Amino acid sequence: MKHSDFSEKVRSTVERHGMLEDGDTIIVGLSGGADSTALLCALCDLKTEYNLKLIAAHVNHGIRGAESDRDEAFCKRLAAKLGVQIYAFHIDIPSL
Repeated sequence: MKHSDFSEKVRSTVERHGMLEDGDTIIVGLSGGADSTALLCALCDLKTEYNLKLIAAHVNHGIRGAESDRDEAFCKRLAAKLGVQIYAFHIDIPSL
């Protein structure tokens, strides 16, 4: 995977602050929005270098109906494309 400018900024920050160690497991909260998607992709760029195990977690709160379902489907497709294990949870927030 080609390293983007964003991935290089993440790498620099990780190195400067000693945020990762070889073999770490990282769980990324993946909403399907730009921020969490970019973070997951950047960590995938670092996966081999740091021998990372990446896991994505998505929570479908059921607040936005079909749009929430589309976000979940996007997250599952992205995780599959990146070879990242994903756990998707459904929580019926409106009924709570």
